Amino acid sequence: MEAGGNWEEYVRLYLSEKLKNTNIEIIKGNEKEIKKRSEKLWKLLSLPLKSSPNIENVWGDIDLVAIKDELPITIISCKLSLHGRFTETLFWSLLYRMLTKIKVVLATPDAGRQQKEDE
Repeated sequence: MEAGGNWEEYVRLYLSEKLKNTNIEIIKGNEKEIKKRSEKLWKLLSLPLKSSPNIENVWGDIDLVAIKDELPITIISCKLSLHGRFTETLFWSLLYRMLTKIKVVLATPDAGRQQKEDE
């Protein structure tokens, strides 16, 4: 888990550096921190749940979010390994695109089956 957190922080810092002269900010996608930061941003990132009378919204697999003026631009899913996790990102990506129009991208250092054995 620590390695995953390190990868996420690396991606956040890398993107923040590349976007430093823009109004785009890369923030962590922790639900509680997002809700504390901005109720509007939380509402835009949470997904409506219509199958439960008790729960109105669910929080997806959000590692990082690119925002501009408190509006989400892109959700960044950070995964160390594609094995068994790629479908999770695809699932949330599909939901977010259908329900919110927010794009989801995957950031991974995993070369998958393209990686050479001597590396």
